[in-house]
Amino acid sequence: MQLGNISMVGLASALPTSPQVFPYATNPPRAPLQPPTPPPLPACFNETSSDANRTLTSEERMADLVKWAIMDVTVPIVCALGLVGNLLSLVVLTTEKLHRTLTKMEVSAHIGLIALAVSDFLFCLLVLVFTQVSY
Repeated sequence: MQLGNISMVGLASALPTSPQVFPYATNPPRAPLQPPTPPPLPACFNETSSDANRTLTSEERMADLVKWAIMDVTVPIVCALGLVGNLLSLVVLTTEKLHRTLTKMEVSAHIGLIALAVSDFLFCLLVLVFTQVSY
């Protein structure tokens, strides 16, 4: 079959096929994927202690794990809940009671509950601050 001056065989041979003409025709080689580096572990998971470079026993690792779980997880959660709860108690206890008056016994109990909420709030605040600073 003839198309003008070029035959079909000549047309196919005239198309460029070298990779230099079409550099992206083939997939470029890719570097192998590397796994991401894990974040550093807490001190309780390390196999060696920092002071003597010796291997920790299983009891020492368990003690470090329990210390980490209590000081870094449990104490901040309990203190945060204590702060929120005592703040709510103070808001409720210090709002004016418009619908009725309190007796002398109820007033003293009311003042005692306010003092308890204030002292508990300050205790939770100090425990939260000092455990995070000194630990």
